[in-house]
Amino acid sequence: MAKMDNRTVKKRAQEKKNTTKDEVPEKKKAFIECLTQKYSVYHSCRAVGIGRSTAYQWRKDDKQFASDWEAALDDAVDALESSLYERAIKSDTTAAIFLLKGAKPDKYRERHESTQTNFDFNNADLSLLNDYELERLIAGDDPRSIFAAASKRRTREKAKAG
Repeated sequence: MAKMDNRTVKKRAQEKKNTTKDEVPEKKKAFIECLTQKYSVYHSCRAVGIGRSTAYQWRKDDKQFASDWEAALDDAVDALESSLYERAIKSDTTAAIFLLKGAKPDKYRERHESTQTNFDFNNADLSLLNDYELERLIAGDDPRSIFAAASKRRTREKAKAG
């Protein structure tokens, strides 16, 4: 966090003192308008000359202000989405991908599918595996494919011996 000089501290303290009860409704309205534009509590407070603790106290004490606060943030996000959409339409591939992933996550999400399924090691006969197959199992390879390969290997060995 940046260190403030004495003038900045005094200026902020003066801004807080300058807010009279008559100005509160006007400052609340200005704060909400700025929050809609900036999506930043910090910048909205600076714009209307109040401290962040004042804004959060107003939100705590005034249900309508709290509701307006949430609506302002929603409006800011809507404006951002609209801006992103315009960029996507104008050939910004990254913006398009981002929007598609957000709009249809089941269709456009990153896929990291595991081929492994639950395997019942309690009923598996590990004595049927050779050293190489055991090493693969320890390394995390799919146990179903390891046991299937071992079964084929044993069948071939029996056919040779028989």
